[in-house]
Amino acid sequence: MRHRRRIRPRYRVCPLAAVLLGLAVATEGTGLNGALLASAYAVAVALSAIDIGWALRFRPQLLERELPGRLAVGEEHLVWVTLQNPYTRPLQVRYSEPLETELSARLAGLPRLLTIPARHRARFAYGLRPISRGAFGLDACELHVRGPFGLWEARHLHSLPQRSRVGPALCALKSLGHHYRAAGPVLPTDLVLWIDTGPFMASTRQGERLLDHAIDAALALACRAMAQGQRVALHLEGGQGRKYLSPGMGDRQLQALYRILEDPPLSIQPTDWAASAANVLEHTARPAVVVLLTRLPHEPAQVITPLAAVAAAHRLIVVDTVEYSVHQQARSTVYDNESAHAYCMAIDVLAGRERLCLALEATGAQTLVALGVQLPEALLACYARLSETERLRQRRSGGGN
Repeated sequence: MRHRRRIRPRYRVCPLAAVLLGLAVATEGTGLNGALLASAYAVAVALSAIDIGWALRFRPQLLERELPGRLAVGEEHLVWVTLQNPYTRPLQVRYSEPLETELSARLAGLPRLLTIPARHRARFAYGLRPISRGAFGLDACELHVRGPFGLWEARHLHSLPQRSRVGPALCALKSLGHHYRAAGPVLPTDLVLWIDTGPFMASTRQGERLLDHAIDAALALACRAMAQGQRVALHLEGGQGRKYLSPGMGDRQLQALYRILEDPPLSIQPTDWAASAANVLEHTARPAVVVLLTRLPHEPAQVITPLAAVAAAHRLIVVDTVEYSVHQQARSTVYDNESAHAYCMAIDVLAGRERLCLALEATGAQTLVALGVQLPEALLACYARLSETERLRQRRSGGGN
């Protein structure tokens, strides 16, 4: 549906104006001044009127814009557009997509210049690379139609709202998981991915959400484990969305996991570690490798006892995700009171979480501290070392027998 139109001159108007000015200067003081200028002005007005009328009247029909229903963050997707020229003359069109904010996506191949032959359709694609997750939409698109002389063009704004959702880049995470695939036998236990969806993880700070890094790491590790025949379980904080995934069903199970983690249920209440740990213990019957993806709090009292119970029953890996902003503040140069305050706060936060990691290791848990953007690779490397250690242990045990 067309919203509104706007007419504006193009660069060819400048040479026309220069010609008129040249004529005015050249004929100044001569008897031909009035006649030549009047004729030139009449021609210019006639050409402009034809251009403006053409550009306003003749516009292509926007048949379709094919925005994919699911988008992957950081990956380029093709968006196909189909235009139709219903007239008996060709149309010169410039197509563009105005985004509400450049923080949501990057566009490639726009604006696109097209000459649509008479009574023909034009179909083309442009690149769309989302750079933030969550809901994504395209609203109005612009069609700039040129007049036949190229002096003026009219902007026709069309309302064509379409919505999509931006999730993790599963293909890239699968490739990363296969890269860290260990040789030899896999761990004989289940893998339980325990993801904290509390306020610390789900909140956005300076454009970063720790939960996004945790989801990427969980998907990459699930791809690696399922490719080697290991059974994977997903546990979201508070017992929401728990699901076991069998490697026998291949990519169908991986897609099921992706759909859950694409838009996970979030908890608005602080994480109840006692209830969540009890839920993990209740639903994990046999010994398993439990990977907890979280952002550790400052106070250890509410965390130590529940996680110690999980570590006593299973092999627990606690992954503490570090915010990029905190990481940068802890390594920034101190040059005034404000920077000194930020530095001290960052050091205090990281030191408190480091003490909590040491306390958890004393209970038998294994800890991994990683920067959010480096979390998938760090977790895969950690799990590969764990698999290699288990393989060597099994070899020694077999050799001893």
